[in-house]
Amino acid sequence: MPTRRPIGLRQWIWRAFVRSALIPLILVETALIAVYLLTNSAIRDAQIEHLRQTALTDLQASVNLESRLINEQLSQIAALTELYRNLTADALLAGEPALPPALALSPGGVRYSPADDGGAAVFYSSATPAGRQDLDKIARLRRLEPLMRELKARHPLVASLYFNSWDSLNHIYPWFFTLDQYPADMDIPAYNFYYLADAAHNPARGVVWTEVYLDPAGHGWMMSAIAPVYRGDFLEGVVGIDITVSGILEQIGQLRVPWSGYALLVDDDLSIMALPEPGEKDFGLAELTDHSYLEAIRREMFKPEDFRLDRRGETAELAAAIAGRTRGVQQVRLGGRPQLVAWTTVAQTGWHLLAVVDEAEVFRQTHTLASRYQHLATC
Repeated sequence: MPTRRPIGLRQWIWRAFVRSALIPLILVETALIAVYLLTNSAIRDAQIEHLRQTALTDLQASVNLESRLINEQLSQIAALTELYRNLTADALLAGEPALPPALALSPGGVRYSPADDGGAAVFYSSATPAGRQDLDKIARLRRLEPLMRELKARHPLVASLYFNSWDSLNHIYPWFFTLDQYPADMDIPAYNFYYLADAAHNPARGVVWTEVYLDPAGHGWMMSAIAPVYRGDFLEGVVGIDITVSGILEQIGQLRVPWSGYALLVDDDLSIMALPEPGEKDFGLAELTDHSYLEAIRREMFKPEDFRLDRRGETAELAAAIAGRTRGVQQVRLGGRPQLVAWTTVAQTGWHLLAVVDEAEVFRQTHTLASRYQHLATC
């Protein structure tokens, strides 16, 4: 039976050190490193999530602020429309008429203003026979022309002001040669800038807004604030104030959207009303502002279906979200890259103001912080 060699003092001390100190030390160090890495990862994730939420909150706050500015401007237009409607009712129903303007009668039965005397243009459609055209009504409306000039001069968004009667009289400022612009037998109550204010569509008799339409008066694509003028329960006509798409685009272009983003306006039917140039590339659309007017507009014309968010595959989910919530933020793929879209509802009209920003721009700071944490963890 072999005998065991005695263990030297140095070897015995080493074994004792390994058992009692080195192995526990290694285990403790390993545990500390693991705790450090896990803590670092948790802190990094928490900080990154905080930055992401802060960015989304800032984006939503920005669109809320800009929406209030748009709402204030539209509220001013609505207030002007209310004022104009009330004074139009007074002019038609009370007081003395002014001197009638010099009018001409075309061979086709249209009564119109042949020259610009600094006032409004008159167009009385041949849909109402010349013998039944109300010349006293024209003279009464003439009293409103100083007001129309003043409102147009003081408010840059206003493209034109007008009164349309039940019998297809159009009294509009600024003046233009209506005989060449309108179809001779124009049935004015058949257009949305009239019938949307009637009793069936507007029983409350307040100011309402149209969707974007092609203006028969030659101003291109526009939207209007309109209000009815009643004589008792009889609808005498509708007043309106026009805002062109190009005018509202100019206002939207001045909004400060963070991260080099842009804003667009969508109506309550989810149709794009005003799309700036950067958005044209993302949505693959060309905004409609002008029109060639090679012929008179004989029927109402609206924007094509391509402008409806709910009819486009890439924005269908966004459209559903906008329809379901008054505000929010959602990721959408536009222009071949992920974008963030924040929206809020414009109280005056029920329209929606959207802010579109590149997701990479929004989270650039977040990604930079994540890279720094990753570098620290591996140092």
